[in-house]
Amino acid sequence: MYKKLFISSLFIILVFTSCTTNKKSKLIFEDNQKILAKEDGKSLFDLGSNYLKGKGVEKDLKKAYELYEKSANLGYAKSQFNMGFKYKKGELIKQDYKKAIEWFEKAAKQGHTKSKFNIAEIYERVEKDYKKAFEWYEQAANEGNTESQYKLADMYSEGKGIEKDESKAKEWYKKSEENKDIDPQYNLGIIYSNDEIKDYSQAIKLFEMSANKGNPKSQLKLAEIYYFGKGVKKNCNMALKWLEKSANQGNYYAQFNLASFYNEGDCIKQDFKKAIEWYEKSANQGNPNAYFNLGIAYYKGKGVLQNHQKGLEMFKKSLNQKEKLKKVDIDRLCKEFPIVCVDTKLKF
Repeated sequence: MYKKLFISSLFIILVFTSCTTNKKSKLIFEDNQKILAKEDGKSLFDLGSNYLKGKGVEKDLKKAYELYEKSANLGYAKSQFNMGFKYKKGELIKQDYKKAIEWFEKAAKQGHTKSKFNIAEIYERVEKDYKKAFEWYEQAANEGNTESQYKLADMYSEGKGIEKDESKAKEWYKKSEENKDIDPQYNLGIIYSNDEIKDYSQAIKLFEMSANKGNPKSQLKLAEIYYFGKGVKKNCNMALKWLEKSANQGNYYAQFNLASFYNEGDCIKQDFKKAIEWYEKSANQGNPNAYFNLGIAYYKGKGVLQNHQKGLEMFKKSLNQKEKLKKVDIDRLCKEFPIVCVDTKLKF
């Protein structure tokens, strides 16, 4: 009797949800058609961004860039920047720095500062035209771009594209660090360590400068570099050193990774209790993956007393943010603990 009632109730919920979803999808489709008919640069850019992120529509990179191109041809600077970035990275297309510069320049003419920084970067790193690189970095630096200010300081310090001038270098280094919310060394470290450039020796220098000033994100990046041996020999001690520094400053990704090290006995002696401590710190900052692992710990009694109810609570907290979880994790959860997914589907 109960089983039949449950199945019937679930069927009603699914039908209702399906109808609601279909209506919502129809409205989104109609809105999108109106935007396409308007031929408005900003609206096309916004729609392209929705496709890029999968916001309200199915994620579609190709469609996103088609819309960005339409918008860019209508003169919208942000779309022109995105087209430049597409050619610079070789995303869905053959990498073409010349085309990238063309699009970046169109955006730059409209005052788009990030485009100026990207043009400078291509001239410096690809074309090796330091004079032109300096000119573009200078433009972006004067508009307040901290990465360009830092690069300009470097160029004055090294005499690249301009006559060496230590006093000018100091002046620009100081300017680049005036904005407390932006860390130019961290941001440049990210650029040097990405798949396009992969200059890890330069990235490590920049991350270390930033990490030694206390930036937890740079400390986490150094931990990652040393753990995976990116551009350096794998070094567990260095990875742990930087991971602990970042975790102790409250970075919840670092706290989660440190917990996982203890949980798996990776680079450190296995200690389930320590793992729980760090998972809890990370979870208390809203990390869904930490809640997920705490759920497993309570269900299996690893590092804590076995408590299925507590485990269920942790899983529910994790699934409340299911958009941040990987599908593989949700599938694993449903396979290992089907009761959790049955229960949460009725509520979320």
